[in-house]
Amino acid sequence: MADHERLMNEGRLQEAEQEARHLAIAMDGHRRRIREATDPFLPIQQLDLGALKVEVDELQAKELRFDALLQTIARLRDALGKPRYQE
Repeated sequence: MADHERLMNEGRLQEAEQEARHLAIAMDGHRRRIREATDPFLPIQQLDLGALKVEVDELQAKELRFDALLQTIARLRDALGKPRYQE
């Protein structure tokens, strides 16, 4: 792999890993809000199903993007001769 190509792939990898970290934080927030919205001790009349649906839909969309990023990260790490998972 040429130096220029390697540098480009290193940059792509860093961008993908950063986006994955941001998505993981956002997904955790959605999960927390879903958990709060489904409090078993909350009266059923107080459930906001519309807001809950929005949270679930956004979480699902982020999960799809996150999974695609993980695949991209794995391919880039393979191409760069790096281990797939950092410890």
